[in-house]
Parts: sequence; C-alpha cells; structure tokens
Amino acid sequence: MVRNDSFYDVVIVGAGPAGAAVAFTTAKLGLKTVIVEQMPEPEHRVRCGEFMPGLEEIFRIIPEKGDFFSLLLESERFSTNITREISLVSPFGYERRVNFGAYVIDRRRYVQWMVGKAVDMGAELLLNTRCVQLEIGGEGVRGVVVKRKGGDQKVLKGNVIVGADGADSSVAKQGSMFRSYGDLDLVTTRQYVMENFLGDEDVCRMYIGQDYSPGAYAWIIPKGEGTINVGTGIRKPYLRSGDTLRGCLQRFIKDHPQASNLLKDATVKGVISAHVPVGGSLEKTFWKNVLLVGDAAGQVIVHVGAGMPPAIIAGEIAGQTITKYLEGNTPLSDYEKIWKSIMQKPIKNGLYIRKLWDKIAHNDKKAEKFLKIIRQGMLEKMIRAKIPITVRLFAPIITKIL
Repeated sequence: MVRNDSFYDVVIVGAGPAGAAVAFTTAKLGLKTVIVEQMPEPEHRVRCGEFMPGLEEIFRIIPEKGDFFSLLLESERFSTNITREISLVSPFGYERRVNFGAYVIDRRRYVQWMVGKAVDMGAELLLNTRCVQLEIGGEGVRGVVVKRKGGDQKVLKGNVIVGADGADSSVAKQGSMFRSYGDLDLVTTRQYVMENFLGDEDVCRMYIGQDYSPGAYAWIIPKGEGTINVGTGIRKPYLRSGDTLRGCLQRFIKDHPQASNLLKDATVKGVISAHVPVGGSLEKTFWKNVLLVGDAAGQVIVHVGAGMPPAIIAGEIAGQTITKYLEGNTPLSDYEKIWKSIMQKPIKNGLYIRKLWDKIAHNDKKAEKFLKIIRQGMLEKMIRAKIPITVRLFAPIITKIL
C-alpha cells in the first residue's frame, strides 16, 4: 500500500557524510528538505578509518575555490587525535615517512552533528527507511518511493533528488548514471576498533604486501588514548586462492613483523566492513533533476581511499547549486561543472597513481624496490595526489625494470 504523497524541495537518499552535507546546506538556505536513511541512525556503522587531512593538507590536494569548505572547517571540532606523519611500510619492512598534518575524527559524532543541525533548521529525517524506487516521469524524477521498516510505502515527491547512498547507489542505477565496478575498481575493507595500542599516536601507518593487503593497503590509525582503527583492504584479482579478507586482517595483526609488536596487547572493541570505489568518478553525476554525491558519484581520491573530504565538499556544492537552481538563477548541471573544476584533477591523478601501482602490487619484491628507489620529494607529491613529471614520463620504463 502506498500512502499519500509528501512534497519537498529536495529529497536526499543517504545520511552519510555526503548526504549530511547536502542536508545541512539546503536546510540552512531555507529549502524544505527530507533525508532518507535505511539505518536506525546516521552513521550507525562508521565505514572508514576516520583519518582527515588537516586543512593545510586538504588545500594542497584540493584547490580552495569558492565557498564550499565551511563544513570541513567544522570537522576539526570532532577530532580525537592529531597525527603529524604518514609511515609507509613495504612488504619486507622497509619504511618511508612523509610529514603530513592530519587529525583523526569521531566520524559518527561529526555526521550526526551535521544531520542534527539540518533537522534543527527544519529538515525531516526518516530513519529505518529505504529507497524502494524512483518515480520517473517525462521531465525527470517526480519522487522517491520509500518504505519504513514494518510500515507502508510512501512517495516523497521533490523538485530535486540527491543520491548519497554509497558505491552501490540505487539512485544512480535507476537514474541512468550507474557504472558497474570491475574487480580492480572496488576495494573491500574490514576494520577493527582496538584498545591498548603500544605505538606512537602521532603517526598514521600504512602497510603493503600480498600477505596482508593484496591490491590495497593495511592501516593503523591512532584515535588517541590507546584506541586505534586497524584494518585492511583487498581487491579480488590480487587475492590468493583460499585466502579471505578476515584472514588477511588476522594475519596482519598476529604475524606482521612490525605491526604485531605494536598490537600484541590490543583487544578488539568493534568491527566494520565496507566497499570503497576506486575506479574514479562517474562520467555523469547529474541526470535531469537528480544529483549524485560522495561514493555514489565515485568522488574518491582512490590511491589512498580518501572519500570523506571530497564528499563533504561536493555536498556543499550540491546544496548551494540546488538552492540557486530552485531560485531560477542557475542550471542544475552547474553542480557537475563546479565540483569537477575543484576536485576532478586530484581524483584523476589518484586513479593514475592507482593504475601505476596495479602494475607493481602483485609482486612484493617490485613493491619493495619501488619504495626504495622513489625520491622523497616524488613520494610526498604522490601522497598528495600530484604526479611528478619524472614519474609521468618514465612510469612505463620503471614498471618494466622493477
């Protein structure tokens, strides 16, 4: 049974970082906003390492253009720890360090703050409610058919529909924008929250190697006061026969020559799993009156799996563009033009670096050599999604001779 329609300026599917940023912005600007979230609360399961580059680092990676960074400025309020370095550890224990200012945030509190503020400013929040289908008409999408757990279906009609529902976006699929992800373009992750960490808490550690993180990397991200996020990612083409994601993470914790010493007294407090799209942004992130934001749009700097800053920036861009569109001042397609002018270059560079790494990652000895021969300045640039001219010119030669 479908109940009576409700009408909104904007209907947002998904209350993660991207959807929360859109909702905050549209509610602040006076639009009638509704957020649809299938879980019992926003960020019911935190699906990332919660590592957030400091603002100075963000502006090195993503150029500061326009007034789209206010919510990123707020994120520092929710930090639980500050880190100053990134440590990259090779398959055989060779370590490189890069100065990189960042903080680790309480992502649940941050996202729930954005959603809570949106509600305070008039937005509606429908929890335990999933998107069943889009109601498509000649001029675009008239509304979203939703169903609350244990309840009836309902149509939420809106002028603009926003898909902020992750890599497997149902909005993208029904709005003719979805791209199927090949096995190389999707990282599956598993992460433990652990206590009683013994290492330095001002270093974010990343580990590569077929035994622990085939096709991706493992990490130790200190949240402060002895609590850490410990996880690993895999891509199927690199996973050895009989191996599993859980097995890789357990082996990393128990057997890694360096990490196991840091983790020997650590105990598991919680566990999450997630999928991270690493195939670059979608070619089209708007269709008629539908926008895609965050992972649904592939807005991830893929070589390091950084999705939260782009999602929040894109959310602000979407919210401002929707408002101007409904006021008759700009076409909705400006959303795509603006976000690409700001973020497309680092996203494309990240994909280039990921594909370069793909030619090395299957062989631990090659990965070891690469980390040893690359110059410090080049490594620092690549961490920040910049491609040194030497790497671009000689990448084919480098990957062949390793």
